[in-house]
Amino acid sequence: MVYLFSLPLFLGCLILTAARPIPRATDYTGGTGQGTYYDTGLTSCGQTYTDSDLIVALSHLFYDSYPGATANPNDNPVCGKKLTAHYQGKSVTVTVADRCTGCAMYDLDFTPTGFQTLSDLSVGRISGVVWAFDDSTSEPASGADSASSDSSSNNDSTSTEDSAN
Repeated sequence: MVYLFSLPLFLGCLILTAARPIPRATDYTGGTGQGTYYDTGLTSCGQTYTDSDLIVALSHLFYDSYPGATANPNDNPVCGKKLTAHYQGKSVTVTVADRCTGCAMYDLDFTPTGFQTLSDLSVGRISGVVWAFDDSTSEPASGADSASSDSSSNNDSTSTEDSAN
């Protein structure tokens, strides 16, 4: 008897879940969100970096829906773009090199060095980070190991959130 009621409920939930659209960015020039930091390594763009590099991870929602993105994250055209982030009168220019699965649409996940330019690491998370892509950027950042493999896994961790792929 329980199974008779469970199946319609399950199917109803499945239909409601499938009907929800996948969030897509409405503005690919920049945005306002939160800032966090993470420990770097091999990134979604296929390069290896250190915590002292000025790179950033974009939200997976933004990264995956960026115009021209394919199933291979290493080939995403957003990789290598420079952006400038502003927070409470401070700014930092960083290069897009990764994607953050724990980030909302316009959040940025910095290396510790990038984050420290905007705020103390002990803060962990900052709100109201305004950022925009710099106009004249298309060259990829040079990582600590530019000839790294084409793997898209990222085993990083952070004290504020998980930005691993």
